Amino acid sequence: MKKEYYTPKIEEFHVGFEYEYQDMLPHGGGVYWVKGVLKSNDNIESIYESNDWYESPRVKYLDKDDIESLGFNDKTKHLPSPSSFYKIDSNNVFQIQIYWDMLRRSRENLIRIYKGELHNYPYTEIFRGNIKNKSELKVLLNQLGITNNS
Repeated sequence: MKKEYYTPKIEEFHVGFEYEYQDMLPHGGGVYWVKGVLKSNDNIESIYESNDWYESPRVKYLDKDDIESLGFNDKTKHLPSPSSFYKIDSNNVFQIQIYWDMLRRSRENLIRIYKGELHNYPYTEIFRGNIKNKSELKVLLNQLGITNNS
């Protein structure tokens, strides 16, 4: 089975980027993962400072839960599909179609995003590419003018 997390490159970090880092419990109680969101570009290098008990920061690969948390749904009554997620805004329909297989050894996070009008198919493809994590998808949706609710 494929990994759920990867170590991001420093170039991936931007204000609003969601990641996890390790912290130490008090009194030698062990190490645990903490969720973080980059608030400022000033502290990116400090995230990668390592010592003997910390691992590099990690980021969860984009998955169904992330897409749904951004207001998309795969169980809409109008347009059911197991590999597509929809967001209906007035008469506009936005569709995210996924192309990854969780059981493959190499990780691919290919998605397509379509825009159209309700009951007027086919939709127009407005994006096709590799989106690795929720933070990247949020930025892309904003660039495409698709509002998100998170």
